Amino acid sequence: MKGTNIENEHHFWLENDEYVIDLTAHQFDEIISPFLLIEKSKYPLSKVFSLDISEIIDFQNWGGLDPFKPKIQSIFYVDYYK
Repeated sequence: MKGTNIENEHHFWLENDEYVIDLTAHQFDEIISPFLLIEKSKYPLSKVFSLDISEIIDFQNWGGLDPFKPKIQSIFYVDYYK
């Protein structure tokens, strides 16, 4: 998803019908960590950014990141979920 705020700044995140994944949410002052599978109704940035672009893409069968998954997970979890 891509959203724009009133200052014409853009932000990107992933979501499905129920949850949001926002790995860069902590760049905003009031947020201290990324969001992993937060319920859409509890996602605070939905009040800040209006939705500009929404694309439905099915990556279910795409394995392009599989070789990198262990390294990404270890770095991410060490930095944010100690």
